[in-house]
Amino acid sequence: MPAAAGRAAPEALAAAGSDVPVTGMLVFVDADWPLFGGDFATQGVKVLWPKKATEHILKAGPFAGDVVTALHRTLARAFTNA
Repeated sequence: MPAAAGRAAPEALAAAGSDVPVTGMLVFVDADWPLFGGDFATQGVKVLWPKKATEHILKAGPFAGDVVTALHRTLARAFTNA
């Protein structure tokens, strides 16, 4: 993945006037876990397996539902369908 692709979400949120923290995840689907003792982070990117990624994604955060919806719309506009 080019470095620019890793900056797209933070840049889209910043352009919309949002200061929401963005964390990258590299998820290995068919890896033999635990690798190196389990999940880990490198250069601010979490490296983990699908179930662990789901735990992070579904974790309650500091934003109310309407804020999450607005952030979702901002990111959906910034990223086109593949």
